Amino acid sequence: TVPPGIRVKLGTSTPPTVTSTDVIAPIISGVLSTSTASSSSRILWNTNESATGKVWYGTSTPVVATGTTAMVSTSSLVMSHDILLTSLSASTTYYFVVESADVSGNSARATELTFTTLAQ
Repeated sequence: TVPPGIRVKLGTSTPPTVTSTDVIAPIISGVLSTSTASSSSRILWNTNESATGKVWYGTSTPVVATGTTAMVSTSSLVMSHDILLTSLSASTTYYFVVESADVSGNSARATELTFTTLAQ
C-alpha cells in the first residue's frame, strides 16, 4: 500500500488496484483406491486448494485422457476428492489417473495407478 501522503504527491487519492492471476495448478496427493468390490471401486485424493475432480480409467495402460476413455467427474470445488467408479468387471485390473482443476482452470494429473476388482 502507498501511504496517503505519497498518494497526494502522486496526484491520486485512491490506492492503486493490484490484481493477481492464479497460474499455479493444484497439488495432488494421497491418491488411492479403496472399498474395491467386484464391480466398483472408490478413488480418493487430496488437493492443496479447492478443485474439481476427474478419474480417467480403463483396462489397458497407459490411460489416455481423451473423449473415448472412460471417465467420471465432479464439478464441485473441494480439497478432499471421492469418486466412485461403478459397472466394472469382476477380477479385472484397472488403470486410472486422477485430474483436478482449480477455479482459474489450472489443472494437474497424478501418476497412473492400478487396482484389481474382486471376484464375484
